[in-house]
Amino acid sequence: MIVQRKIHESTRGPLVIVLEDMHWYDSSSWALTHSVCTLVPHMFLLLSHRPLARPYPKFYKRIRHMSTTIRVDLEYLPAEASLQLAANKFGVPRSQLPLGVVQVILNQAQGHPLYIEELCQAMLDSKMVMLDREKGELIVTSKLAEQGKQPGMGVRRLTRFALRMCC
Repeated sequence: MIVQRKIHESTRGPLVIVLEDMHWYDSSSWALTHSVCTLVPHMFLLLSHRPLARPYPKFYKRIRHMSTTIRVDLEYLPAEASLQLAANKFGVPRSQLPLGVVQVILNQAQGHPLYIEELCQAMLDSKMVMLDREKGELIVTSKLAEQGKQPGMGVRRLTRFALRMCC
C-alpha cells in the first residue's frame, strides 16, 4: 500500500523521501525501503544511518549496489574542526576556549557536530561557562569542574532536543 501510494505521488512530479536513523531498521523495514527504491520512478531517496554492524542486512546490500545509488560517507569531525565549531557556537576565537571546555567537547561530543552544538548550549544554559560579551571571553565557572561527576549532561540535553524536534 505504501509503495503504491508513492508510485502514484511520483506521477505528479519529482518525489523526495528522506529516511533517517536506518541503523535501527529491522529486516522488514529494509525490504520495504528496497521495494520503494526499485518500484517508485522519479524519486530521490536519501537514507542516513550510522555505521551498520556486519553482516549487512540483505536489502541494504541490494540498495547499496543499485546503479542509482550514490554513497556519501560522513566522518566524525577531527579534533581541531570540533573545537573551531565550539568556538563559533560560543562566539569566541578558537584560541580562547578554556581547557575544561576543550576536554568536554573532545571527550563527550567525539566529533559529532550536533553534539558539539548541544553541549556548548548546555554549558551556557547550566552556567558551566559564561560569555563576557564586552571582552569576548568565555569564563569557566565552578560548575564545569562538577560536570565530571555528571557525564550524562550532554545526553539529557540531546534527549530534550530530540523530543522538541519530533513531538
